[in-house]
Amino acid sequence: MLNLCFSFSCSVLLLLTLVGCGSKPVSQKPVPKPLADRAVVAPALSPEQDAMFQEAIQALQSNRIEMAQQGFLALLEVHPNLAGASVNLGLIARQLGREDEAIMHFERALDSNPSNVDALVLLALVDLDKGDFWDAEAKLQKSVRIRPESYMAHFNLGVLYELYLQEPEKAVMHYQRYVDLKQGDDIDTVARWIKLLELR
Repeated sequence: MLNLCFSFSCSVLLLLTLVGCGSKPVSQKPVPKPLADRAVVAPALSPEQDAMFQEAIQALQSNRIEMAQQGFLALLEVHPNLAGASVNLGLIARQLGREDEAIMHFERALDSNPSNVDALVLLALVDLDKGDFWDAEAKLQKSVRIRPESYMAHFNLGVLYELYLQEPEKAVMHYQRYVDLKQGDDIDTVARWIKLLELR
């Protein structure tokens, strides 16, 4: 599981594995830990509210779930359209096994900001858990239309096409896009996956 705190004040903290936070892995091969990008739109926060958001992010990073949850809820009372807070509450709900509540938060984030790629990707991962592969594909494809540089969306499209829809050529295309966009050691693993898929 991977934590990331973005410098953008209303970004989201995504705790993602291959198929999402708190879900079962779909493959036995080692999985790199891709990161989400940044929030698309956010209301302006005061310096105090920005500090509160960052404290909630740090609490979530250090697994102080209740403190993080309280911080995000307090921010939503002041800024009901703060999509980053809604996404993080969804991640917390997923981590606690409250899937319906997680979906509600992700959908609230999309109501606040229909272009919120993080919420779309997380809802796609929920679809994968349910076996709704075509819905997952639609959400991930929408994500890359909104933000073509979203390596998170490309990575998950690669996984979807390789492991679920059995379309290795499309998997290679999205894995390659991920490698082109992302930096870090995990791209070596994905590059190996590409070579194996190209040998099929």
